[in-house]
Amino acid sequence: MDVELRAASSSSPGHFYAVTFKSDDKRVWVLCECAAGASGQFCKHRRAFISGDASLLWDDLDTEVLATLQAEPDLAPAVELLRLYDESLAQIEREKKGLKEREKALKSRFAVELLHGIALPL
Repeated sequence: MDVELRAASSSSPGHFYAVTFKSDDKRVWVLCECAAGASGQFCKHRRAFISGDASLLWDDLDTEVLATLQAEPDLAPAVELLRLYDESLAQIEREKKGLKEREKALKSRFAVELLHGIALPL
């Protein structure tokens, strides 16, 4: 597999980033030349194209290329890794929500103690 798609830049209208999909017998690579991708971070362009989302395509003519890429067996590990990433991220978000609720309850209890007075040691 050796496919290049162009992703529209939201920060620089009229510009695009190349997103490259490559594979050999043992690995698949998904690279993006946007600032996040170039610094080794997971960017929205790679995420969109791995998941088959055509909304970030620079050129609508690439829609067919993206569809063909989605059918490529070598892409399956990246699709599965994205699914696991999404599950893990959703779990972290649930945990963050729970921690936020605990923080709010703790602050509320402390505020009540301050309002009603804190007992002094005898």
